[in-house]
Amino acid sequence: MSEVPAWPDGPAMSRQSDRGRRSGILRQASGRMEAGLRRGKSLVMGLMATSPQSDGYTTGSAWRTACARFLLFAGNGFGLAPFLIGLIRVFGWPYCAAVVAQYGINQGAGMSLLALAAKFYAFSSLGISSAGWGRLNGFASIPWQLKAIFGLLSDTVSIRGLHRSPYLIVASAAGILGSLLLAVLPASSLGGLAFALLLLLTNLNVALADVVVDATVAVQCKANPAQAAQLQSLSWGSFGAFGAVSVALAGYMIEFCSPRLPFAIAAVCSSVILAPAGLGWLEKRSQPRRPLLRCIARQLCAHQTGRLVLLAALVVGVYSVALGAVQIGFGSSQPLAVAVATVFGNCGLCALLYFVLRQVDATMAKAVVFAFLRGAIVPSTEIIFEWAHDPVGDDLRCLSSAECAALTLGADSSLALAGLPCGWAAARGHPCLPPNVFSWSYVAGMLTIVWGTVLYSSIFISWRFRTVLAAAHGVLAAAGLIDLLFVYRANRRWLPDWVLFLFGDAVFVGLVDRLGDMAFFIFSAKLCPPAVEGSMFALQMGVSNFGNHAGMYLGTAILEVFYPRLHAPDYAGLSSYITLRSALRALPILLVPILVPRGCPSDSSKDIGAGAAITDATDPDAEMETASDPGGESGGGGGGPRRKGCVAPIDVKGEVPCPKHHEGSNDAEGRSGAEDRRGGRGGGGAVAQGAVSMPPSRRFIGAVEIEVRFV
Repeated sequence: MSEVPAWPDGPAMSRQSDRGRRSGILRQASGRMEAGLRRGKSLVMGLMATSPQSDGYTTGSAWRTACARFLLFAGNGFGLAPFLIGLIRVFGWPYCAAVVAQYGINQGAGMSLLALAAKFYAFSSLGISSAGWGRLNGFASIPWQLKAIFGLLSDTVSIRGLHRSPYLIVASAAGILGSLLLAVLPASSLGGLAFALLLLLTNLNVALADVVVDATVAVQCKANPAQAAQLQSLSWGSFGAFGAVSVALAGYMIEFCSPRLPFAIAAVCSSVILAPAGLGWLEKRSQPRRPLLRCIARQLCAHQTGRLVLLAALVVGVYSVALGAVQIGFGSSQPLAVAVATVFGNCGLCALLYFVLRQVDATMAKAVVFAFLRGAIVPSTEIIFEWAHDPVGDDLRCLSSAECAALTLGADSSLALAGLPCGWAAARGHPCLPPNVFSWSYVAGMLTIVWGTVLYSSIFISWRFRTVLAAAHGVLAAAGLIDLLFVYRANRRWLPDWVLFLFGDAVFVGLVDRLGDMAFFIFSAKLCPPAVEGSMFALQMGVSNFGNHAGMYLGTAILEVFYPRLHAPDYAGLSSYITLRSALRALPILLVPILVPRGCPSDSSKDIGAGAAITDATDPDAEMETASDPGGESGGGGGGPRRKGCVAPIDVKGEVPCPKHHEGSNDAEGRSGAEDRRGGRGGGGAVAQGAVSMPPSRRFIGAVEIEVRFV
């Protein structure tokens, strides 16, 4: 057996020699690990020597074969060990650790903990109503609507020669500050505005870090296209694994401790991304600092399409900040005036976006307007949560009459201040669902992302975009009957409340919504002009997220103007509001024939109605930009022609990216939430693509299938 070479005893070695010896030791360790796996595989295959066709095949040998196969699979870490080893060989363990730190710990675990804890804290500890929550949450989600601008800044403006790490440090600092203050400040010292500002910091942490790491994924996918799908699987697999576990535990933390505990853990999750930024795991300083205006002028504003995309992104960003400020500042005192101003402002935004983007392509401009309106015209509130949840803390609304009789209501109780009797919710038959039910509904929502993707890829992939979206919105409108059953308590005799809530709202509605999102993601990916694919896709996803939050503003206005008595304890008019909301869910069907492009996922961009600015293999503006930067200073690495297709991460440097979902739908985002959860929700959603050498539609479907198998 060969001996491991000893370290030299002389003076200190050079750093380069030291690094080379460490690499040699790591290679030897990796070789020993592979040899051990091969020996284990040989041993297991020996157990499987008896085949079903041999004469000696018996039930016992079949059992041994099954056990041997399971042992082989388990010995490989259930498929995870070879997957991770392959990624580490290509990208290195520091970069893989950085991807897991962002998508798994910071975004998956941290955002999931914050999403549920913030809602319980707002309704239970701060006494915020559903209308107030709609305004606060919309304002706090402004960073998700600025992702396109964040991407442009990180791509074009370096800080001391670095494009990623400084922005990641800013994101981490914002998350730590916001989460820690939420964890330590008493509820009595937090007003609605202060609470919204702290939530804005936590959203800034996730949104900005998501853009930054997305950009590095784009670079890695270009350099290693064969491993692009595996890298996407690592990001989404870590997001799902950490997110599902953390949100499942969040409900029990809130129920048995306090919402402050998830806030404190979220602060720790935000601090994890400091290591990749500070240790240089994402990038190395490779170019000198350059003036801000010169960067933007050379890399984006040098051609007409880039200028128009930048203008559209600035319009969306400025309007979202202005609308959030108006809602948070004047929404509660002048609800009717703010509601009217919001409706006219949304119409003006759609007209302006169409006017700007139609100069690039009319079909693309209509798709962007649809991305906003499909969420903006559908009211969304948390009135069901307010009515159905069992609060934490000293709120005693869900105690039985016997439990209330055994207690003495203290003078410092929030119920005593509100003048509501102990057990009023239980006496009126409200569901009183505990926090753990809502945490498991978040887990079910994450699973519907996978189920919806599989269902679309296997059944609805040949359907036309217009058919899928119209059917999805029609089923969502009909799904309002589930909430009516819940409100009228018609299920009490034959179905527990938590079952109807979990499998109705979280599973069924989330699954149908995902099918519509998948169609939207695909045609959005096809309608991106060359040279600014990443920026255009980020703009579409940001507009979609903004539309969802504009729907929350609309729902808040409807509650305050038309249902002033829809509050505790009687919630008068709840069934009427649910009926109205369900009817308005069908409104996007009227927009589908006008704004959604024709065709299906297998059609080309030209087949679905895109013009020459998108379908041309070579963009004249892109050629002009390439000629002005022959040395690849903008980051493209050369002056060759740009590759046609549409990809998701922000990329204005000529790099062919490999996109990841941009969070956000009811994703939720929760996302996601998810969503939006991804966020944004999510909150996510967006397009997942595989190897960049494949056509756009095949990239999308191929990577989706790979990611589903991994999860």
